[in-house]
Amino acid sequence: MKINIEPRISITWDEFQKKTPPESIALDGYVLESPKFDMETKHINFDHHTYVQRLSTRSTT
Repeated sequence: MKINIEPRISITWDEFQKKTPPESIALDGYVLESPKFDMETKHINFDHHTYVQRLSTRSTT
């Protein structure tokens, strides 16, 4: 497993898929898109802040 952290950098979903290997995971704010998953390459974007419905992304904490 390799972890890359790029603070204050944001890219598009297309850039993320081109720049990173299959099975890459993007967390809050790195990819400026709503949560997405590509079945072929297994790229995934976990972002509950960008382009989401606030009501459906609430936390119970």
